[in-house]
Amino acid sequence: MRTFNSNLKVLFYYIISSFFIELYSGILAKQGVNNHWLYYFHSIIEYFFFAIIYFKLINAKIGNYIQVILLAFFIAVVALELTKVIKMPMLNSFSRIVESFALVILSLVSLFTMLQSLKEKRITNSYQFWLNSAVLFYFGGSFFLFLFTGTLLIENSDLLFALYSIHSINNILFNVLLAITFTRKSYAG
Repeated sequence: MRTFNSNLKVLFYYIISSFFIELYSGILAKQGVNNHWLYYFHSIIEYFFFAIIYFKLINAKIGNYIQVILLAFFIAVVALELTKVIKMPMLNSFSRIVESFALVILSLVSLFTMLQSLKEKRITNSYQFWLNSAVLFYFGGSFFLFLFTGTLLIENSDLLFALYSIHSINNILFNVLLAITFTRKSYAG
């Protein structure tokens, strides 16, 4: 039986928590209950799970400083958006922009760190490669989606629907790449 390293366990807990949050969100929506607060909660939980993973993957001092700065900025943005100081035309779009940007930065720093001490002959054998690929693809796409949705919501709601269809495909690919992550070696750099 295969055992997972601590980063893959954290990733597994993230996937389980996301599943239950999405399930509960759907139940609330079917009952006509406002579930918007749940998306803020999910963004915070999502960021913290990935921050834990990247804190373990990026063991350079500069990487930890970057993480602390990004975390503080993310928490400040979520707090300001929740208190309506930052007003966006869409639900938690600014905090999603900041979250996506921060996770892309952490993923790039992690890849750089991994490549500096690469022990594998094939980078695709490492779970870190697949994890970072998933984060870069999904959160990179989400960054641009949420960056432009406010303008598109005002300008053209049909185009907004098309972009969310792309987001759904992006989400599916994210989950496929995460699934591949679990099949790779627990190489930790």
